[in-house]
Amino acid sequence: MSPRVIPDYPMMPNFTANEFVCKCGICRGGMMTQRLLNSLDALRRRWDKPLTVNSAFRCPYYNRLVGGSSESQHLTGNAVDLSGENVPSLEFVKAAIYAGFGGIGVGANFIHLDVRKIEARGEPVAWTYGVGGKRHPGSVMVEVAWAQMMAEEEKP
Repeated sequence: MSPRVIPDYPMMPNFTANEFVCKCGICRGGMMTQRLLNSLDALRRRWDKPLTVNSAFRCPYYNRLVGGSSESQHLTGNAVDLSGENVPSLEFVKAAIYAGFGGIGVGANFIHLDVRKIEARGEPVAWTYGVGGKRHPGSVMVEVAWAQMMAEEEKP
């Protein structure tokens, strides 16, 4: 059986559609939401450096296999895990927030971004990945990025 050919997203010149399909090797399924694609494109234009998509859409089987949450944004095409030069970094986190990402999980050498709705205060939901991929609420990097962005907006 030959692999399913996924047509590229014409509005995403820096990414191919195959970067977003499930990595289970079986289903090859999944479409990303337009909201995620728009935010990812805005991030890539703002960041202006190559980004690697480590994980995007996940089928329920693969999500369980990698230890994802049963409510993972990856299951609905609303999340990506990225790596690249200076990812994660304070400047990258700021670029991600400006691009519209409302969920930010910071790992040692990757970052999870999703387009969940931002809470009433406008602040992104943040967490840090610890040993074994365990999630811990909050991220100093995201908090500092947010504080800097708010201070910049207050300047005349």
